[in-house]
Amino acid sequence: MTAKFRYFLYIFAAVTALGALTACEDEEPVGGDVIVLQKGSGDGSVKGLLEVPELRPQNIFVSHFTKVGNKDVMTFCYEFDREKMHTRWVAYRFDAITRQSNTSRSNAWADDPVLPEAYRIGTTYFPGFSRGHICPSADRLYSREANEQTFYMSNMSPQESSFNEGVWLNLEDLVRRCGRSSTFADTLYVVKGGTIAEGQIRTYIERSSYMKIAVPKYYFTALLSVKDGSYSSIGFLIEHSNATAHETDLSKFAMSIDKLENLTGINFFSNLPSTTEDAVEASYVFSKWNI
Repeated sequence: MTAKFRYFLYIFAAVTALGALTACEDEEPVGGDVIVLQKGSGDGSVKGLLEVPELRPQNIFVSHFTKVGNKDVMTFCYEFDREKMHTRWVAYRFDAITRQSNTSRSNAWADDPVLPEAYRIGTTYFPGFSRGHICPSADRLYSREANEQTFYMSNMSPQESSFNEGVWLNLEDLVRRCGRSSTFADTLYVVKGGTIAEGQIRTYIERSSYMKIAVPKYYFTALLSVKDGSYSSIGFLIEHSNATAHETDLSKFAMSIDKLENLTGINFFSNLPSTTEDAVEASYVFSKWNI
């Protein structure tokens, strides 16, 4: 089966399934299957990767792959909430391949071709907000195709310009320093996003009479590093406001993964063995990450 034919099978199956599903208000998992869509190589086993949080049934799980030589490499993956018209999180990793810098920023703004058409929001600006990357363009420079995928609107979130160009950029720089350093981590697993749970939404943007896009009240980052078989983690949660936009001391927003999970309702790094997960998510040392 060719990759192109497999791609269309995924789309057909997903669109068929979407007609039978209903939106869910609860933040607790509910019955039903997660819809899995992928572009490129791979299969449902991608859900078992360490960077992938626990999935909520009835959302859409999307992963994007590219070819690097003969190897299939995941650019990023995400969980899309069909009601909020926004990703719940975006996950990716830095490793020996993906930490490389082989290209430049593409500015290839586009709707995500894997999402069913009903959930494509268009590439125009969000009124009053910037198009803020969740997985930054600068984090995916190992191939041109991977960088172009970071400009899919499924990877964008409505952000205040001052926030996007201030504290969020500062946190992106911290993540990139850690991810690009092979002395810091063999692999750095990254999960980022904006909160879209009830009570954690700032407002909505109306694209049309039937399409409203959630604007997160907070933005988060969860990091898990592995170096010589040793794990460490840290989380960040920042209010999406002008009050935090120009803050440079990221330690004010740092916390354990356990605390970040409690605040966001997302079970990060759930594919770790339970004993390892419990130990590594309980504490953090900010100075270790401020390299």
